[in-house]
Amino acid sequence: MKKLIIAAIAIVAFTTTSFAGDGSKKASYWVLNQFNHTYADATNVTWQVTDQFAKATFLLDDIRVEAYYNQFDGTFIGQSKAVTTQDLPRNVTKELSKKYSGYAIKEVIEFSNATDVDFYVSLENTTSKMVLKISRSGDISIFKSVQK
Repeated sequence: MKKLIIAAIAIVAFTTTSFAGDGSKKASYWVLNQFNHTYADATNVTWQVTDQFAKATFLLDDIRVEAYYNQFDGTFIGQSKAVTTQDLPRNVTKELSKKYSGYAIKEVIEFSNATDVDFYVSLENTTSKMVLKISRSGDISIFKSVQK
């Protein structure tokens, strides 16, 4: 019976061990357990791991997703994925076209955690670049702005 338990533990440890891109750090057991439970259908999973955080990049229904975890206890921090302007709150698209008409939208990222969903919209014109943070309710704020 002891040999069976030891063999089962060895198999679980072997099959759930993932490495960072350079092979130097492993995602903790807690992170892997949480990830496998939440994203059972994920494919093409790669990990980037630091002492404090772990990031899984993977495909879920052919959409590239990144999930972030606390490396110590496996606590889910949040996930991000690219979306389109059509995924933004309805009132936001009108506001963007009115207030930022001289800018081209380069990228829209949805970041969600257990309690919130925010969008980050990358805009660019001939003289500057900016990233707007947009709440689920449609509040818009400048997250970052730089001159070219």
